[in-house]
Amino acid sequence: MKVILPCMLLAMSLVGCASTGPQKDYVYIPNQISDPLKGNMNKLADELSKEQNLVAEFVEEQTLLKIEIRAGRDSRFAWGVPRNDLYEQLCFSDDGFYKAIREAGIGVEYTLIDESSKQEFGPWNAAACL
Repeated sequence: MKVILPCMLLAMSLVGCASTGPQKDYVYIPNQISDPLKGNMNKLADELSKEQNLVAEFVEEQTLLKIEIRAGRDSRFAWGVPRNDLYEQLCFSDDGFYKAIREAGIGVEYTLIDESSKQEFGPWNAAACL
């Protein structure tokens, strides 16, 4: 019992911290950004697209960075699982990329493609994190 109780408390605290994604009534609303930031986002999309299995596009009118990730050969994405991971990265990560996107108010939309499915998540911006 001395071991089980602390483990149960830890598990319950982790479940309480688990994110389920944005609020059900969340609607993506693009933010206005400066022209220099638009230029930087277009450059970023070009750089990201150089990565293997990744295509990125910045849609200026929507202030939206669309990221398409293709699974490697004979690989699959778990159905639905990446949604919370991607949302948590945008909202809570201290990684420079996600932090900059969040603070600038840029939206992100993900498309994950593998041999058997296509999953789309987002679009989300910092407002989804509230």
